Amino acid sequence: MQIKPIVNQLKSQGYFFEIRASKDIPSIDDLKNNPITLPICYLLPVKDGGGQISSNNRPRQSITSTYSFCLIAEAGDFDTLDEPPMTQAKEKLLAALLGFSITADYQPMSFVSGQIQETNKKHESWVLGFEATRTFKKAQL
Repeated sequence: MQIKPIVNQLKSQGYFFEIRASKDIPSIDDLKNNPITLPICYLLPVKDGGGQISSNNRPRQSITSTYSFCLIAEAGDFDTLDEPPMTQAKEKLLAALLGFSITADYQPMSFVSGQIQETNKKHESWVLGFEATRTFKKAQL
């Protein structure tokens, strides 16, 4: 599971104020007492899943890595004509990651799902999932 190339890809977009590979995500209510500049993105490596093993001289197995991204942005005003900040943040994340190859070993990343996590009058958070698959080849002995 690769993390640094994803963080670098998101940083190159220049949209998110902060990008963290961390599971220490603040709750929306925490932002009342500790204001931070938004939008921010948390990268959470979730799991690796193995596929079928093919066995020739060098065994191979496809491994699918699942990543979640928690976005925190200001809550939008749906009465204006502007897109809410969270809509913009989700679009920027999709633009940065959809089809991005983590390394040459990986197939392009694909979007899996997304859902709202928390919301209040000032902030909201969403979690979006992406997957990337690579074929792991055992080195020749």
